Amino acid sequence: VNLFTVVLPSIALSLWTSPKTVDGKIISRLLFHFVAPAAVATSLFVLLVQYIFIRSGAAVVYTQLAITHALILMGLLLVLFAQPPVHFLVAGDDFSGKWQPPLAALVFYIIFQVMTLIPLAQRWFRLGPLQSLRDYLLILLIALVWAILLIGIWRLVWPERFGKAHTRSDNSLLRSQKASRE
Repeated sequence: VNLFTVVLPSIALSLWTSPKTVDGKIISRLLFHFVAPAAVATSLFVLLVQYIFIRSGAAVVYTQLAITHALILMGLLLVLFAQPPVHFLVAGDDFSGKWQPPLAALVFYIIFQVMTLIPLAQRWFRLGPLQSLRDYLLILLIALVWAILLIGIWRLVWPERFGKAHTRSDNSLLRSQKASRE
């Protein structure tokens, strides 16, 4: 899970992210703003996946496999929020307009799905494909609801950050936050 949701996306994001300076006090707030809702929502939705699969009679091993698929999908969807290519997705971070990170996330997801079909990768990573299209669609639906909930949390919990502020440039946002503290 970490390879596909942390390592590979971090490399991709570092290739296409524009450097910018951020005050040390502000960066911890921005990081908390992004990570805390994502971590809590992901945990709750993984519990939902577990509940649904166990309740439907799935074996524990298969339920763990479904959770792995859900975590990979949700982790790669976070790339959309870390570098939003369209204004609609601006919630977890500022608008980037770059399509390379989301396309990289899509490629990583495809690679993950292909690896679930390769016997050597199945043994090495202890993963496999889901048993039915219904299970894939269920995971996709849960991930989409998770994503919409995250957008809502980011926009409602910190509205001053993403209300009028997201239309201004980063420097003017930093200056206005600095001026409000003084």
